[in-house]
Amino acid sequence: MRKRTIAGAIILGLVATVSAVAAPEDDLRAAYRAGDHAAAIAILRPLAEQGDAKAQFLLGRHYQKGEGVLRDDAVALRWFERAAEGESAEAQFLLFLILGPSDTARGVEWLRRSAQLGFAEAQFTLAQIYAGGFRGVNLPRNEGEAVAWYRRAAEQGHAEAQSNLGTLFATGRGVTQNYAEALRWHRMAADQGLAAAQFHVGLRYAYGQGAALDFTEARRWYGLAADQGNPQAMNNLGGLYAQGQGGPEDRIKAYMYFELAASRYAPEAAADREQAIRNRIQVTTRMSPDDVIEARRLVRDWRPK
Repeated sequence: MRKRTIAGAIILGLVATVSAVAAPEDDLRAAYRAGDHAAAIAILRPLAEQGDAKAQFLLGRHYQKGEGVLRDDAVALRWFERAAEGESAEAQFLLFLILGPSDTARGVEWLRRSAQLGFAEAQFTLAQIYAGGFRGVNLPRNEGEAVAWYRRAAEQGHAEAQSNLGTLFATGRGVTQNYAEALRWHRMAADQGLAAAQFHVGLRYAYGQGAALDFTEARRWYGLAADQGNPQAMNNLGGLYAQGQGGPEDRIKAYMYFELAASRYAPEAAADREQAIRNRIQVTTRMSPDDVIEARRLVRDWRPK
């Protein structure tokens, strides 16, 4: 499970949901379609001043981004706070992102309120914090709470929550280890195109955990993740090609994937990178000079899909 940061959090659901604003919806939609932020603000401001939480949130976003008005973070914050008090889950989550680094307790309280209102990204982020995977916010680690909040976000279709929940079931952290349940959640996320989840689905088939051993399926799922640049999938896919598991042996592709994996592992995964390098060296001993030249060309030409 990758770590998140406040600065790097994906703010899902913060796109202007015009239909949620009381009125006049058609005029507001037309203003946004035309890119006429001044007209949108003229519609939003009276609604916001009358206490419409969605309008307050959207008006705050205009000040935060400097669209139709001069950028003013202080004014944006005031509108976000009014929207949050009016039970706008989006505003509550955004306040967490703004306040978290400087006022963790206050920020987390807004995050919790947003999560309780059902905002999936807030639920996922709160789970990350309890799992110890969110830099910049420290709460006592609580795997049970992490599982509970991941599940609530996952049940709403949040792909990363589904993937992380699957990983908890695979490792037995906070839950009883259950490979079938791990595969179920990873598959949901993988079907949404999440590379990390595709890798884990491949892993389950490669080891016969939660599903029958099937190297063909493992190769397919590793391939989908590798196409997106996932180094773990690349390394494991290289192994299947090198050993002829799940399809024909192909040392050129094995070399390519081992080399790509070695180049894409994060600095903290030095041991994994060294293993990929050893794998590439080993397969090279069974290749002709022309094969090596071709493999290096494939490495040079590879692009993520």
